[in-house]
Amino acid sequence: MLIGQVVDALFTPFIGYHSDHTNNYLSARYGRRKLWHLFGTLCVLSSFPFIFTQCIGCSTTHRWAQMFYFA
Repeated sequence: MLIGQVVDALFTPFIGYHSDHTNNYLSARYGRRKLWHLFGTLCVLSSFPFIFTQCIGCSTTHRWAQMFYFA
């Protein structure tokens, strides 16, 4: 959980800056934040199933690699 918080702390200013300065055809049509929200939703949807699956090859993997996978 700590890794997620650290990554969030690093990327929040980056995403905020770029969402404020997005200016293209799609952002003019749908809004600046909606495209970023759609991108974030797609990222979450693609990674969500991994929460409920066992890591591939966990029976032969070292404990530190399993910890990295689940973190």
